[in-house]
Order: sequence, then C-alpha cells, then structure tokens
Amino acid sequence: MDRAFKARLERRFGEQLTGPVRQRHDETEIRIGAGDVTQVITALHDEPEFRFEFLADLAGVDTGEVMQVVYHLWSPTTPDWLRVIAD
Repeated sequence: MDRAFKARLERRFGEQLTGPVRQRHDETEIRIGAGDVTQVITALHDEPEFRFEFLADLAGVDTGEVMQVVYHLWSPTTPDWLRVIAD
C-alpha cells in the first residue's frame, strides 16, 4: 500500500473525487463522476507524477442502482494498481 500515492491523488483530484480514496493490499481505488472521466484519465496518463501508461482492464458494472465503468491502471510510479470507478 503506497500511502504517498494516496496523498498525491487526494491533492490532485480532491475536487473530482466522489468518495474517499481507498487502499487495500496492492490496489488503490478512486471514485469519480462520469463527466470527469476524460479529464481525470488524461491527467493520470500525461502528468509526470502519475504516468499511468497501461490499461489492464475496462469493465462495465451494473450495481442494480447505477451503471459504472471501472478502469484498472498501472504506472511505474507506484507499486499499487489504480482502480478508477466512474458513475
């Protein structure tokens, strides 16, 4: 669990986060609104402090209440995988 990574995410995306940043084992999870996907994913890819270069999985999830899109991303800047949930 990379706690410094969590702090970077909170600093950079605090306004766009729709819930707390969660960490478990080797994964960090953020939740964003569907309207923020392009801006957040672009920043995660382009900004040197994040450099998320690999999309490992993209899934649609029907929770029974809302539809979500879930991205699993990898970066050489952190040992944690990043799960981005957009709903």
